[in-house]
Amino acid sequence: MTDATTAEPDTTDTFTFGAAQTACRDVLDALTDAGFDPGIEYLSGGCAAICVVLHDGSAVLISDTDARLPLSDAPRAPWWALHYPGVWDGYPGDEEPVTVYVGPGGVSEADDTAAMLTAVTAYSTAGQATDRDGQSPA
Repeated sequence: MTDATTAEPDTTDTFTFGAAQTACRDVLDALTDAGFDPGIEYLSGGCAAICVVLHDGSAVLISDTDARLPLSDAPRAPWWALHYPGVWDGYPGDEEPVTVYVGPGGVSEADDTAAMLTAVTAYSTAGQATDRDGQSPA
């Protein structure tokens, strides 16, 4: 029991890398299987994304349409993927991003993960993405 001065913390929206890695394991595994070296980036304002760095140093960031990553296995919001030109240093630069994939608007009953992965893989391969060994994925 809590009183008015001692509220229990709300952990439903608290970002942790472990929770994001667990909830996004299928996406991280699929990108790894495609030859990429995805990572999770925490951005300002509670935003987080899966990051794939390209040969030119730019990056494709993948998150849901609210610019967040899921933190549980609950149904996901539609995905969104943007390419940020310029050298990625952990924060988007001044250049406008290029839309790689945007899922269906609103809450979708269908999981758009496969469609997002297809779009990101095709775009990143064409953009000469870097794999773990600094090589272009086949």
